[in-house]
Amino acid sequence: MTDTDAHKHAADVRNVLVRWCIVLAVVGVFAAWSAWRMQTAARNLPEITSTAIPDAAVEVETEYWTCSMHPDIRQSRPGDCPKCGMELIAKYAGSDEPGVKPIRTMSGSAHISASESPRVWYKCTMP
Repeated sequence: MTDTDAHKHAADVRNVLVRWCIVLAVVGVFAAWSAWRMQTAARNLPEITSTAIPDAAVEVETEYWTCSMHPDIRQSRPGDCPKCGMELIAKYAGSDEPGVKPIRTMSGSAHISASESPRVWYKCTMP
């Protein structure tokens, strides 16, 4: 092996090492950014979830009971629809649709129309 071959081989090895260092640096920057972003989201999550009151903690007044197939049926207590026999669903005070509880926040109730859907956070139930 001559000196020029040795220098060429050393330059090739150096180029490969530089490329790997660049790739590792980019991966490290991305990993650091991802960790920072997840921590920021986790810090903001209590603000988002603390404004909503769990359904079990809030008692919502039922205006009447109705059939999902026959909205003209209105009864003062639960039971079955006299037309089709389906179970009646509750129409809650403050809600536009039967069977849907109104959205409540710490500051009171919030009216949201069907066209404005609130941001909903889902928790994965998969094991």
